[in-house]
Amino acid sequence: MHALQTPCARDYPEVPWQISRHAIAKVEKTRAFRATNACVVIGDPEAPAIRVHGLFSSEPGWQDLRAALAKVLALFPEREFFAPAIWPEEFGAEVFEPLGFRREPLTQFLMRLDL
Repeated sequence: MHALQTPCARDYPEVPWQISRHAIAKVEKTRAFRATNACVVIGDPEAPAIRVHGLFSSEPGWQDLRAALAKVLALFPEREFFAPAIWPEEFGAEVFEPLGFRREPLTQFLMRLDL
């Protein structure tokens, strides 16, 4: 089964469109890995840092997503992975942080001019 056809308990609009299967379908050089009920889509594994593009699971819990991503990390033990700050907060707490990902300070500025 194609990664983007994996049944998914969380999908757009529950997750931002940038990490939805619709956006991932347009990204070049992705690789997908499946473990139990979950699928992980990463960017080019030859890139200096590997981006986590998508996490799909037919189960609503977090265990399968976390386990699938842990297996992908183990496939590339010497590589750096990152997940952009657009992931919903609960993904950070339930999936990324238990696997050793750390939050980075926000590098964007909010600009405002009061008239």
